[in-house]
Amino acid sequence: MVLKDRPSDVKNTQLPVVATSRKDVEGTKRSILTDLDVDPKRLTVLEVDVTSK
Repeated sequence: MVLKDRPSDVKNTQLPVVATSRKDVEGTKRSILTDLDVDPKRLTVLEVDVTSK
C-alpha cells in the first residue's frame, strides 16, 4: 500500500502506522499528514532504500 495515495487509511485507524521512504523521511511524513487531523506520533516513517548497495 502506498500511503500518500491512501491517506484516509491513516485517518481511519487508531493503530500506529509505519511507512518507508528512500529519502527525505521528514518530508514524506509531512506529505502524508498534510490535511489530516491525526496525531503525528502515530506515524513512523523509516528510511529504507532497497535499491542501494
